[in-house]
Amino acid sequence: MRERQPVRRHHRLRRARLRYSGFALMTLVPIAGLCAIGNAAAQPTPLYPPATQATPAPAAPAYQQPQAPRLTQPAPDAPSRASSTDSAAPPDGETPAADTAQARGIQIGELPAFDVSAFGLLDADNGGFGPDLWARADRELVETLIAQLPMQSRSRTRNLIAARLLLTRASPPAGRAGNADRLLALRLERLIAAGRLEAVGQLVDKLAEPDKSPAILRSYAAYLIVQDDLQTACPITDRLVGESEDIFWLKLSAICKLESENLRAAQLAAELIAELDPRDTVFQSLFLQATGGTPATLPADFSPTLPQLMLIRRLDLALPDTVPATASPASLIALTRMRDSDPALAIAAAERAEAAGALPTAELVKIYAAAPPLPEDPETIKTIAAPLRNAGLYQSVQAQQASRARALALSAAFDTAHESGTLGPVARANVSAMASLQPGRELLWLSGNLTRGLLVAGDFSTALSWYQMVRLAASPANIEARRLARFLWPLMRLALTETQMADDPTQLVLWLDRHLERTRPETRMQAELMLAAMDGLGLSVSEAALVRLALFPEDADTPKAAADFTLERLLHLATADRRVGASLLMALNLPGADRALMRNPEALAAMLRALRAIGLEAEARQIAVELAIAAGL
Repeated sequence: MRERQPVRRHHRLRRARLRYSGFALMTLVPIAGLCAIGNAAAQPTPLYPPATQATPAPAAPAYQQPQAPRLTQPAPDAPSRASSTDSAAPPDGETPAADTAQARGIQIGELPAFDVSAFGLLDADNGGFGPDLWARADRELVETLIAQLPMQSRSRTRNLIAARLLLTRASPPAGRAGNADRLLALRLERLIAAGRLEAVGQLVDKLAEPDKSPAILRSYAAYLIVQDDLQTACPITDRLVGESEDIFWLKLSAICKLESENLRAAQLAAELIAELDPRDTVFQSLFLQATGGTPATLPADFSPTLPQLMLIRRLDLALPDTVPATASPASLIALTRMRDSDPALAIAAAERAEAAGALPTAELVKIYAAAPPLPEDPETIKTIAAPLRNAGLYQSVQAQQASRARALALSAAFDTAHESGTLGPVARANVSAMASLQPGRELLWLSGNLTRGLLVAGDFSTALSWYQMVRLAASPANIEARRLARFLWPLMRLALTETQMADDPTQLVLWLDRHLERTRPETRMQAELMLAAMDGLGLSVSEAALVRLALFPEDADTPKAAADFTLERLLHLATADRRVGASLLMALNLPGADRALMRNPEALAAMLRALRAIGLEAEARQIAVELAIAAGL
């Protein structure tokens, strides 16, 4: 009996969809029109503009990566499909065209079907990985790894590499394709998971209409929702709600009917949603309020989906402050558009989206600059929400001309950033102001925070200048400078090459001796991460350092992430063969998630080695620094 439950649910879902689509169709047709269909009488008035209406041009893609050009060129138009023409018989006495072509060395035959999976927005000239990205890679394995590709790492650089991989225009990998569009659909779905909505809009707009399958349109609809473009989304929904088993289309259809004031169809859709997806009580309560029912109650820890956010925006409801911490990157982008109703929440969402690489830093700067300024009273400032303080302090930093005043404003900005866990976004927004300060002993008190901020923002050269100043100031008489030098050493060791900073294995042992004296639970995890990152970057990890760590007792309460022997072995073979696409996919899939990565130093080392093997040395160092800072180093 249990084995038949999925089949029964499938049939129930199919019957429900047919019942809803049939009812929805009837609500669109006037009674007089129904009586005269056989006589080709008046046609029903469409609920939405026809699908052929011109789609608004998409905005520039929210694409940004460190040390690579920003995306400024649109992808070329889709190659035209081969159109067959009727072949007429040649006139009597003339040589058939095929024979003439063959005599001239021209081969005639059918062109192979165009594989939409080759589409992309990036190439080798604007940040992509080149047309041979998937050379010597197995298609089925590529599709499997893309489907499970993590897109929300605590390392922004890691997320940016994953997005570059998915956006690269390249020949598809060899192997039999199940569905012709599957690889592209998987890439689009992962881009939506990363919050790369503008890129998805651009990609789908480049496709010919026959190539826009339901799986592809599912991601495109997410882009349209965030753009608040129901005029384009609803006709697509009307077509797919009766074809697809994805309940997403039923929820979007319910909202479309609500927007068009077709309450009968909207209420029927809501009843079917409650039957088919009883766990989504938030959508049901929001929809009930939208149709005149009791006010909805939002749980404090819920992660809003895009359909839920559409209803929340329609109802102008206040969201819990915790929402940005749980929202997906796509939902974060949608929340940044809600600045009028809740500026603090919109800024918090923008900070998290920027930290994930879903929002360009330049967009966060615009949001900071447009926020209300801070009051002059310091005590009142302390009561203001951290996102609004981050924005106000950014404005204060930009307004200061004198070095001392700018340093004080930056110090306040760092304090708030540490309090709210937003060092990355705040540092990248203020990187120009940080770089404008000259290293000097009069600013030694700021050098620790400033150097960490420069590192997380990717400005390694300026960070090195501050670190060298601290090292020169360190002496038996200057205890603070000595403390700062020890504090900054592990991050500088990961950030700098051997040419910039000589590799002294004894320094690692000295650092371990001091670091492992602490009894905090995360001490061993931080030390393991440091050694693994150094090993992955090709730096010396001496036997003495390994012995020192081995003697430190492990924390029995800290779970360890299981190593994936198969994937690590495949990664070794792929990097040895210089298979760029396969190597990247395996390396980015190794840990499975950020926290697993920090508990799995072998995976971290393997990922960094793989990135360096395919030419991403700078990115590997940036990832190591970002994860070390996230771990508390």
